[in-house]
Amino acid sequence: MKNRINFNKLNIIAVIAGNKPLLLSGQAKKNKADIIELRIDTFKNLNPDFLCKTIITIKRDTQLPIIGTFRSFIEGGKCPISEEKRLEIFKSIIPYVDVVDIELSADKIIDEVIEFARKQHKKIIISYHNFKKTPNERELNKILSLSIKKSPDITKIATFASTLDDVLRLFLFNHKFSHENRLITSMCMGKFAAVSRLLGPVFGSKLIYGYIGTAIVSGQLSVKSVFSLLNTIYRSNSRI
Repeated sequence: MKNRINFNKLNIIAVIAGNKPLLLSGQAKKNKADIIELRIDTFKNLNPDFLCKTIITIKRDTQLPIIGTFRSFIEGGKCPISEEKRLEIFKSIIPYVDVVDIELSADKIIDEVIEFARKQHKKIIISYHNFKKTPNERELNKILSLSIKKSPDITKIATFASTLDDVLRLFLFNHKFSHENRLITSMCMGKFAAVSRLLGPVFGSKLIYGYIGTAIVSGQLSVKSVFSLLNTIYRSNSRI
C-alpha cells in the first residue's frame, strides 16, 4: 500500500490497545477512522513475527494506514523495557507500518529510529507528552524547536490541562505555528481533553485521537463519538 497519509488535512486516528488488535481494527474501519495507531507497548505478545503478521493482516483487512509506536514507560507506556529492546521492536515493525511515532525524550534511540524509518520511506511523528502540566510558551517553543531539528513530518504535543487557560495557551501556540507552515498537532489530557480534541482543528491541529475498545488516556473520546461530534459541530461531513 502506498504511503497516502496527508498530515495537511484532518485525520481521525483510532488508537488500538490491548490483546485484540484484529477485532478492534475492524471496528476502527467501521467507525470511519482515517488511520490506525497500534500501541505495541500494550500487547502481551511482543514476538517480532507475531507483530509483523498482525500489522500485515490489519492493513490487508482494513486498507487503512498504520502508525506504529511503542510508547516509553515515562511517557505513558504500559511496558517498562530497556531502550535497547524498544529499539529492536521499532526496527521490527517499521518496514510494515506507514508512520512511526517516537518520543522527543527518547535520547538513546530517537536518531536511530528516525534514520531507519527514513530509509524505509516512512513518515515520522515526534511526540511529547506531559501528564502533569501544560508548559509555558517558552517551554513549548523549546519543545517544538528541538523536534523541528530532527525534521519530522509532524510534531505531536499532548499536555495535562488544569485550567481553561492551559487549553487556550496550547491552542494559540498550535495556531501560531500551524500558520507558519509548521506541521504540529496539539491536544490536552484531563477534564478538558474532550474540548481540546474537538476544537483543536479550529486552531490548526490535524490529528484527532480516539479510542476503540477502552480509553488509555484520561479524557479520550471514542472514535465513534469523535466522528459524530465533529460532524455536529462543523455541520458537514467534509474534513477541515
